Amino acid sequence: MYLSEFFIDDVAFKQGCVQIRKGAARHHDKVDNWWIELNTSIQKFEMVNDGHHSIRIILDENGYINYLIIALAPNSSEEKLRSYLASFTRLDNISGGSIYIPVSRSEHDQIMSGFPTRQHRINAHEFVVDDIYFACNFRAWNELTNLFAEAGLFEYTVGYQCQFFSC
Repeated sequence: MYLSEFFIDDVAFKQGCVQIRKGAARHHDKVDNWWIELNTSIQKFEMVNDGHHSIRIILDENGYINYLIIALAPNSSEEKLRSYLASFTRLDNISGGSIYIPVSRSEHDQIMSGFPTRQHRINAHEFVVDDIYFACNFRAWNELTNLFAEAGLFEYTVGYQCQFFSC
């Protein structure tokens, strides 16, 4: 598994990703188990100290939806980060070829590319008063189907990324 390395405010971080392949849960008798295992793997991120992870969904110009899980942690949590990313290989036991973890920098960079260049960021940190977060329902998930359908008609590339931070 390849992890990229970079610095944020003089602190070294590692970043890895898991690509969910097209038709990932294609065996109808195993679909429910696959989604349960995916959810279980995503929730294991709590074991990564001071880490962040994101779920990225991209509708490309060919009408294919691509899913990517991106995980980031300080170098001191590299072992836990690797263990977290490796947990997704259990999905391959349910449906072979359903995930891919890049093993080289070129594969990692290729998988990470493709996010649309025009972006808008919604930052939930702006919805805090006295250390209390306000619930904000941006209703993005419910609207993604409509947004992706319209973008597909015009052969646009559109992406959605949700970032989760450890508390």
